[in-house]
Amino acid sequence: MTVGERIKHYRSKSGLTQLDVANAIGTTKQAIYKYENNIVTNIPTEKIMALANLFGISPVELAGWEENKKPVAASDELWAAICADERKLRFAQYIITLSDDDLDRIERLLDAALLPPIPESDQVDRD
Repeated sequence: MTVGERIKHYRSKSGLTQLDVANAIGTTKQAIYKYENNIVTNIPTEKIMALANLFGISPVELAGWEENKKPVAASDELWAAICADERKLRFAQYIITLSDDDLDRIERLLDAALLPPIPESDQVDRD
């Protein structure tokens, strides 16, 4: 299923018209038509995020980025917190474009950066 087909599916399932969706996410009815009919396939990430929020699903599910993997459930509170903070939203938009290798590297960097420091009494003297 394409992104456009998923948009149309969730819009119909929600009982919304193309105009309803367009108004809700700040675009035009024509843009929604083009998304649904795969005329525009490079949908801006902020629109994917807004559409997913409108339909009550994750952006990953809407965009099909994890179509063959078990979906990760995220609470409404989590998505609301991400969407409400411009920096967090920017990070989310960036993260979804990364390869698995890039994600692994960033995860290792974050783990190293966020580990609590070793107390002086437990440190090994390397002299």
